[in-house]
Amino acid sequence: MAVQEIGIVIELNVGTYNNTVYKNDRLQLAERGVDGDGNIIYVDSGYWESEPIAINDKVASFKNVARTVYTVGGATYKTYVKTSSDGFVWSDYMEVDSTGTINNSPDRWAKIKIEIFSEKVLSNFYVDQFDEVGKYNNEYLNTAGGALSLKKVYSHKMEKVNDNGILRTQVIERSKFKKIDSLKVKRG
Repeated sequence: MAVQEIGIVIELNVGTYNNTVYKNDRLQLAERGVDGDGNIIYVDSGYWESEPIAINDKVASFKNVARTVYTVGGATYKTYVKTSSDGFVWSDYMEVDSTGTINNSPDRWAKIKIEIFSEKVLSNFYVDQFDEVGKYNNEYLNTAGGALSLKKVYSHKMEKVNDNGILRTQVIERSKFKKIDSLKVKRG
């Protein structure tokens, strides 16, 4: 009896997508957004699961999953296979090893699942660069030096109340401040 190898093409453009997309003839993680430097941010992980694959011939064994993989950065993936004799009751997924060898018992139906995990890298997010002069014209904020902070020191010119003496006053509205730590009066 002769042994014949049968190749079955798996279409990645159909199936169940969870945080994955089929784009430019490739399966990849879904995009979540863009960081402050213009780099694409992907979801942490996702998977794709094939439609049930009918294996109509009598199969003595599964050999392997042939694949072409392009990974970017430190992204990783895992491939799983599960089988069924009737297409309704399925075995548990079993991981395909690094050489592509399938460890499942052969059956009439198969499903393939690919899990993808993104690499964790640091990203920059900018609320504002604070480099536009006058953008935050507010007496309670400091925006000097490319950073935003609350102003903590206020200088007020005091008004002369009486010409005969040196009494000066300054009204500070209580509703504008939660707490006043100290008051300092300078000469001049």
